[in-house]
This record gives sequence, structure tokens and C-alpha cells, in this order.
Amino acid sequence: MKRPRFFLCVILALALMPSALSTPALADDSMVSFAMPSGNISCQFIPQSDGASAGSGLPTLSCERDKQSPARIILGPSGKGALYKDVSDPFCCEGETTVGYGQTWENGPFKCVSAEDGLTCRRRDGHGFFISRTKLLAY
Repeated sequence: MKRPRFFLCVILALALMPSALSTPALADDSMVSFAMPSGNISCQFIPQSDGASAGSGLPTLSCERDKQSPARIILGPSGKGALYKDVSDPFCCEGETTVGYGQTWENGPFKCVSAEDGLTCRRRDGHGFFISRTKLLAY
């Protein structure tokens, strides 16, 4: 497993959100991961931990595409997704489960739809992203 590198990414993302710095640490087994059938996109989800208040930096969904054109999008509990094209600690492209084309993955405030042309993920408030081999979009 490549979880330690992912946690470095999460720490970086949380550092960008000042209120997240006081969030309690999560146990390693609370993370959920999934991948696309093509093996070129994978995601990791960290749910809100007990005692963490809304807007504290969790929950977080981070998706990444393969090493041929590495990029990562991180979607936190509020605001637009953060797009990173310079990924020095890639975790792609393994997952505990595979979300087949036409299937939906849903956890916490996030819902992702897998399609042959890429992965679309949204939070309940409408913010989200699209990630594929050739396209990245955070909104």
C-alpha cells in the first residue's frame, strides 16, 4: 500500500485550509480507496472523524491519474476542488474496489460516477471535478 504518500498529500491540502490544522488524526483504516476499470485513475476518501466539526478540513476526496500525465484533484468539505499538476508523491492507480463504467460510488458528501471518458465527482453543494487521461476540471 502507498498510504504514507497519500497522507503527505492530505497534509499539504489541509495546510491550505487553516481551520483544518486542529483536526484530530484519523486511524489508517478509516480511509477508503477505489479505482477505475482502466487502471488510470484512482481515488482516496477520508471521512470526517469523530469530534471534528464541519468545515474542519475533513471529509476529503482525492483523485489522481496515472504516471504518464500525473495530476491530482483534492475536494474538501467546502469550496472548489484544488488541482495539482505537479505531483511528486503519486498514489495512483490502486484501489480497494473498482467502480465499473456506469457505476456510482458514494460516501459522505461525495458522489462519483465512473464513465469510459473519465470520472465525475461532486459534493452535495455542487462543487466537484472531472478527471480523465486528457482532461482535468475543478468547479
